[in-house]
Amino acid sequence: MTSPTKNKQVSLVSEKIQSLRRGSLKTLFYIVLLAVLLSVLGFIFGWTSTETVPPLLQPFSSIIILVNPYLVYIQTVLVFVLGYLVVNTVGGMVYTYMRRVTDHPTAATIRTVTRVSGIVVLLSMTASVLNVNPAAALTVGSFGDLVVGARETQVPITPILEICSSRKL
Repeated sequence: MTSPTKNKQVSLVSEKIQSLRRGSLKTLFYIVLLAVLLSVLGFIFGWTSTETVPPLLQPFSSIIILVNPYLVYIQTVLVFVLGYLVVNTVGGMVYTYMRRVTDHPTAATIRTVTRVSGIVVLLSMTASVLNVNPAAALTVGSFGDLVVGARETQVPITPILEICSSRKL
């Protein structure tokens, strides 16, 4: 006969595994959605003149030509929004995983560091997509690294490493 405490622990582990699976599926869904949306936008609005617009889209050629110069900005907003959703999902997955091996405050701190790092990557990528000077894109990344580094100095990493090395994950 199993004790109620053991059953509770087993159910918590299975909930966390389901949460990791759910997070992985959400991340994959967001990435596939982004790829599909970028492809559809590129097909619909990627034409530069009325002569190159396919016959299927000819009735909308004036709108297509009007939107075309702004296509890069629309795509950038899409990448940033869906990238932000991916970053939050990955942060939640990291929190769920770290919660198995550490206490709540440490897991929450690592989730925050993961989110900030992901947003820094998104900002650097956005700067490079918008054809900003490469030095400016590197500066954005470097500034983000400074922010993440300052945040990580408050995280006690030694207990995490000791717990991770002592347990089978």
